[in-house]
Amino acid sequence: MDTLRWFFFESTIALGAVLFLFAFGLLVYWRRGGSPRPLLVALLVGVVLLIVQAAVVTPREWADRLMRQVQIDVLASQTQRMAGVLAPSFRITDEDWGRDDFLELVRSYYRRLTVRSLRRRLFEVGKVRDDVFTLTVSYLAEVETRDFSGPVLSRWEIEFVRSDGVWRIGSIRPVEINHRPVQRWRRLPRVP
Repeated sequence: MDTLRWFFFESTIALGAVLFLFAFGLLVYWRRGGSPRPLLVALLVGVVLLIVQAAVVTPREWADRLMRQVQIDVLASQTQRMAGVLAPSFRITDEDWGRDDFLELVRSYYRRLTVRSLRRRLFEVGKVRDDVFTLTVSYLAEVETRDFSGPVLSRWEIEFVRSDGVWRIGSIRPVEINHRPVQRWRRLPRVP
């Protein structure tokens, strides 16, 4: 099911390539004396499929768009875009933190470290329910602090909620940092 969703709704390149090959085969068939009708029908169906693909935004695509905004902020050591993608109901339940508490925590980390580069390694959307879905994502970041400079591998679980008809981040949970499990935000490695 995930492959079909990816093919029909998320990958314009894959769908376009298959439609092109199919239409090309029908063009050859027509040029060799066949009827042009199958080619015309295939072109019409192809255009409709591409329009539907452009109109439908899957949870994976929403997550990708929102996470790109977060990545821009992380690299710029800012929180404006991040604040825009957090749901008004954003909570870190383990710590009983709200949206403003979380953004202040992020700002405090920005004062002590700089993220030089950020590459996404894993991007898996979990089960999608009506108004909630989860994303597991991992990043390889090049981080610089006063006492450390080097790569940091991290994995996060992010819950997305539909807020006012738009998907937003409802909560973020660190899973592991450099292959060490992290159960709670308070257990994140401290930056001097």
